[in-house]
Amino acid sequence: MPWYQTAERAPTSWLVIKTVVHLTVVWTIGLYLLPHLIISWQSAMELHELFFEPEQSLAVAVMVLASVVSLWSALLLAVKGRGTPARVDAPRHLVIDGPYAWVRNPMVVAGLAQGIAVSLYTGSALILIVLGAAALFWHLVRRRDEEHDLQRVFGRSYELYRRSVRCWMPRRRRWAPAEPEASIAAQTLRVASSGRRRSRSR
Repeated sequence: MPWYQTAERAPTSWLVIKTVVHLTVVWTIGLYLLPHLIISWQSAMELHELFFEPEQSLAVAVMVLASVVSLWSALLLAVKGRGTPARVDAPRHLVIDGPYAWVRNPMVVAGLAQGIAVSLYTGSALILIVLGAAALFWHLVRRRDEEHDLQRVFGRSYELYRRSVRCWMPRRRRWAPAEPEASIAAQTLRVASSGRRRSRSR
């Protein structure tokens, strides 16, 4: 089954419900069950050196902010993308609004921030280690497959977006196409030509 299978046409309310259910499942597993297992194993193995003094006030602040960004991003996929974050029920339209105008993968960035918040709250450095390994795997393996499928589905629209908005580091200013959707192909060609000229000049 391909990674990007677009959602069937459905009312916005139903897409929102599915999105909320998806987030609830992911958050329950990723922010509660897995950390609980990691901490239990860490304690059983007596890896006390991997515990540090918790920073719970900071952890709560980071968690709230990251969760808001994650929820906002997910709801945009439902309302404007006409899909959900699930790989088999994905958006039918490319979303470049909200957090997506600042960073290309806001839900991934927010998810990492949530994981950091859990580590700060529990005082477990092992959670940070596992989180770092997961982020590296996503960047080296999953990101390439995801971007290939998005390129296949959305074509030049995604190519322009990918060239203009970074994967991890937010932009200083909100990004938006300089021209209407109909001119995105021309913008993409200009970006590509500019890149080739810079390469020849080096």
